[in-house]
Amino acid sequence: MIEKKIKDLSESMVACFFEHKEEDIFASHLSEKLLWISEEQERYGKQAILSYLRQLRDDYHGKVAIKQQDYHVFSLHPLICFAVGTMTIEMNLEEDQFKKIDICISGIWQEEKNWCLTHFYSSIKDERLISRNGSLSLQQQLEVIQKAAVIDPLTQINNLQGFEEEVALLLKKYPKQKYVMIKFGIRDFRFVNRRHGYKMGDLVLKHIAKNLFATLKEREACGRMEKDIFAMLYCFEDKPSLEQRVEQLEAVLIDPQIRQRLETKIHFNIGIYQIENNHAEYIKDMLDKALIAQKKGSRSISHRHHYAYYEEWMMTAQYQRSKLLEEAPKAMEENEFSLYIQPQFDLTSGALVAGEALVRWITKEGIRMPGEFIPIFEEQGFIFSFDYYMLDKICQQMRKWIDEGVEVHPVSTNQSRLHIEEENYFKDFCAVIDRYQIPHEYIIFELTESAFVENSEKMIKLTKQLHEHHYKIAIDDFGTGYASLNLLSVVPADILKIDKSMLKGYNTNIRTQIIIEKIIQLAHDIGMSVVCEGIEEQAEWEYLKKIGCNIGQGFLMGKPIEAEAYQKLWLKTTNH
Repeated sequence: MIEKKIKDLSESMVACFFEHKEEDIFASHLSEKLLWISEEQERYGKQAILSYLRQLRDDYHGKVAIKQQDYHVFSLHPLICFAVGTMTIEMNLEEDQFKKIDICISGIWQEEKNWCLTHFYSSIKDERLISRNGSLSLQQQLEVIQKAAVIDPLTQINNLQGFEEEVALLLKKYPKQKYVMIKFGIRDFRFVNRRHGYKMGDLVLKHIAKNLFATLKEREACGRMEKDIFAMLYCFEDKPSLEQRVEQLEAVLIDPQIRQRLETKIHFNIGIYQIENNHAEYIKDMLDKALIAQKKGSRSISHRHHYAYYEEWMMTAQYQRSKLLEEAPKAMEENEFSLYIQPQFDLTSGALVAGEALVRWITKEGIRMPGEFIPIFEEQGFIFSFDYYMLDKICQQMRKWIDEGVEVHPVSTNQSRLHIEEENYFKDFCAVIDRYQIPHEYIIFELTESAFVENSEKMIKLTKQLHEHHYKIAIDDFGTGYASLNLLSVVPADILKIDKSMLKGYNTNIRTQIIIEKIIQLAHDIGMSVVCEGIEEQAEWEYLKKIGCNIGQGFLMGKPIEAEAYQKLWLKTTNH
């Protein structure tokens, strides 16, 4: 029975703590979102609580012994149990002086990957809560505990389970009411955490929850689903009134003092699903449809408020995305991903100086371009293995050229910014290259400008490691992201790649010309070479050569082609 398992877990957890052993087992049964409330204060988060408990154990190691303990477990839900207990501990305060203390504890266990403690309460035993047979009376605690099981501990509004339960009641109680399910997340919330710290991030979430709850009218509900994702059930009259309400969210959910402290504007990605009149769908399906619309809204960067309504075609598109992701591992095994290379030329001499490695997915139906699958790979985490797979292809090809006596030029490889969070990324990156004995000078490590901004501290560390091992570093898509000039002052990159969008209108806009020329001059002054992408006309080549740009890349000089064709067209065979 699950009650016995939770009783045994509760007893062993307490024993682990007081007897100072089996810490891995102890930690493995604490939820990441653990909330601990004691008579002293409230603590939130597994790591913060573990740190405090370790200090407590060190302070009292050898001075505390359990003399008696009694546990009772009650199942509130197939995946939720409530455990209560009383115990007597004996403390050795001074030599030969012992003190006995009666303690009450209670907690909520929830099934996550395994059974984890999500809420924990501790206090000195209160006789008023103890029944005649010595067990805890639930009359005064059960309501609070049951509420805690459905309340998000950080924001104090509904969690996912609480939201689903409240929505189910409302839909059943008001079957004729027209409703919409709305789901939203904070756009680029990671920047708040990285720039201001997680404490500030938590404060933002608390304020959003408080203000979101205040927007509710009668017959409505809201909740925090996870991380920075919230949901609400709003009454629906018509689209104009709903959109007016949704568009006000950015203004009403962030308090002015918080906005001032952040020194930046918060934007939301919002998805809206209009619930069918019969309210017969599963609530999870409603939330899924709102999420699909939310993702669509997040990609609609041209829309000021980043919201979108769910439409049936979105589900089809979602299915296609899932299908594409399912096909990718097999496509890797069957070598459907082909290595393409686009040449880069010295703008003065016209000589080939390097190439950029690209990928095309060759299927029976045709060629899939990177924009169709790379964002999906990144979103689902498949990019981690895929980038290593393509790096291996690049190294295989370069090894072949070296062995055949072909003149080898450096090749740049695009790496996802998500790798920066991997602890062993640099080591694993080098391992692929060194396995083929490719000189590091032939590999250009290329990351988008946004990657350097999002992970500035880790990127500075990584660039130092790359330089120490003789790799070159390129900043891609320069001019499309954030804080570009400041980026040049902190990241010691070797190559600056100017995005093709900066070339647009250069011949009719003097401001554009000045900006391009100053960027090139600035890059040269700090020792960087400059590659301009997207050159499609001879006049662009001549203009860039005139203002001192080093290298050009674009359809005018050469389109991306398969590696074998690249070799035949652009590489020379040298003598062994």
